[in-house]
Amino acid sequence: MVLTGHGTMENAVQALRIGAYDFVVKPILDLAQLRISVARSLEKRRLQKLNHRYRRHLETMVGEQTERIIEQNRRLEGYALELETMSVSVISSLMTALEEKDGYTAGHSRRVTHYARAMAQELGLGPRLVWLVETAAALHDVGKLIVDVGFIKKKGPLSPEEWEIMRRHPVAADRFLAPFRFLDDVRPLIRRHHERLDGSGYPDGLGGPDLSLATQILAVADSYDAMTSRRSYRRTLKRGEAVTEMERVSGRHFKPEVIRALVAALDRLKAGSVME
Repeated sequence: MVLTGHGTMENAVQALRIGAYDFVVKPILDLAQLRISVARSLEKRRLQKLNHRYRRHLETMVGEQTERIIEQNRRLEGYALELETMSVSVISSLMTALEEKDGYTAGHSRRVTHYARAMAQELGLGPRLVWLVETAAALHDVGKLIVDVGFIKKKGPLSPEEWEIMRRHPVAADRFLAPFRFLDDVRPLIRRHHERLDGSGYPDGLGGPDLSLATQILAVADSYDAMTSRRSYRRTLKRGEAVTEMERVSGRHFKPEVIRALVAALDRLKAGSVME
């Protein structure tokens, strides 16, 4: 409260502007009115303090609640990651079981994952893309769980009918993985790992503009392992022979930089590694 002998309008406005509750001009003629004014001022101050304490308490409560929400979200993200990892592990285990039943394909997905990871790192891809490539490589043949391709064990080349069935496994894989939403960015790599730059691949006949670098990494890793692994319908190629064949179709089937990344990655592998 401001008590003054200079009761001008200008002084009154200035006093209220700087926060005074009341402006009292001397001499004081009505003490009862002064007591009322003082009482109101004290009540206002009491309410201000109460409001300040409430706001501080509210801010503390909001802060604590926010921390709880952040912690809950962190836990939920952790649970989601564990669930995603577990899902990939279960599907990979099914793939391993399928491959181990056939001496010609045993370890194929594991080796393709190894090559693909090394190539992705050679090309300087970031952690997210490396994860996409690794996951796609581990799951790329999951369609064979659905499509019966037991005829690949037979001697000699596949018949046109058998090839038509074989071409379905990337589409089957895409459909099989569709419910796993965290694999939405992985599925295109798997569906397209048999596509070629010149459009001669399958299942959709896509060409260069539609094939990402990650897709090409998976395609090259898969093709290289198929060439250097034992198959019932052709002889196994040595590393140099397979690389020569890959270089022969470089630019038509595969991007040249991806072939170079394969060669560089192979050079970094230990001599005599089981992966080779």
